[in-house]
Amino acid sequence: MEMGGDIVGNIMMLELETFSDEEAAYLTSPDAPHSHIVDEVVEALFENVCTAPRRCSWNTPSARPEWKEEFRLAGEWWLSMRVLPATVNPNEYHPPLIPFFLRNVQTENQLIADLALHMRQRSSVLSLFHMDHISITPDRASVLLFEGILRNEARNLECLSLSFCEVGAATLLLILCGLNQCRSIQPQLRYLNLSYNWIDASCSNMMAMLLERTSIRRLSLHGNRFGGSDISSFYEFLLQGCSLLEELDLSYTALTCAEVCALISCLPRMRNLEVLLLDGVEVPENKAAALSTAIRKSNLIHVSLKGIIACNGEAYLHRIHEACQLNRAARDFLKDQSTLRYFSEGGSFFEAFARRKCEMQCLEDRALPVTYRPFVTNDPSLLPAKKL
Repeated sequence: MEMGGDIVGNIMMLELETFSDEEAAYLTSPDAPHSHIVDEVVEALFENVCTAPRRCSWNTPSARPEWKEEFRLAGEWWLSMRVLPATVNPNEYHPPLIPFFLRNVQTENQLIADLALHMRQRSSVLSLFHMDHISITPDRASVLLFEGILRNEARNLECLSLSFCEVGAATLLLILCGLNQCRSIQPQLRYLNLSYNWIDASCSNMMAMLLERTSIRRLSLHGNRFGGSDISSFYEFLLQGCSLLEELDLSYTALTCAEVCALISCLPRMRNLEVLLLDGVEVPENKAAALSTAIRKSNLIHVSLKGIIACNGEAYLHRIHEACQLNRAARDFLKDQSTLRYFSEGGSFFEAFARRKCEMQCLEDRALPVTYRPFVTNDPSLLPAKKL
């Protein structure tokens, strides 16, 4: 995409196959020449991306009759593309969605197109969509989002989860833009899990600008390289982009000391935030007391500080727990009425989400229908218990 000039015209000519993270960051930069017409830029981008699947050369979906009775594609869709270890006997599991020896860009594209088609079926109902270990490029995201999720007639999707999917600024901008413009179509889509992706400091501005315009109320950036942005951009991300969030997971991100201090100062002003996960984030030792005070003044009911040296004292953690308990006592427990609320009734949706996923991947446990083995890979791979 050509920088400068007629930015709206350039966006309309944009091809998603070549849309880069640098171009995405430029489109939402407050320092760009077009920053005064950023709403027009977003509208033009939406107009482009919502029609992009029709121009996508590989978007030629085929019906999969075998999926019609596939319980793994009903209700909660857990689709892991993680490759099985060589030590695992492949005969113990259903074949993966893509046979290992056939997996390449073309077969992955075809899978995305076929999944989007399946989502459009009248009988297709999903409340949770999770996919991992597959690259979700901007063109793949456009097909998945605009040809599948946003065209699902049931409109029951509450959680979108894309982990280990190499989501960077370009794909993130497309997702936020789509959720922004189509908020009325999927208003119950409240949970967005983008853990272990390529989201970094260049994404601060787009999240500050677009996140609050979506229906997302719980966001996970766990394990991303997010951090190191201009401090003013980070303040805007917190106070504007996260103003409506009820849960924010920043665990194992690359937040700088200055950004941690900014977060501490913002917590009392983030009145909707109830759950904060900061595992593995470096908190300066001289700011531990300030963090405790900020939590006490906030509405937080659950805080996780695992792996933080400055905050691992028993007395300190007890004070944090007491502050959260006081806030919990005043909390309206009827606020979250989603069908997935059981995930987070104990506090954090994303902590419960991770436990659920790990339980499904554990060979010794049982999950989903009791007659099926938990998945370890791909579709997920499940085998009737009577054949074990």
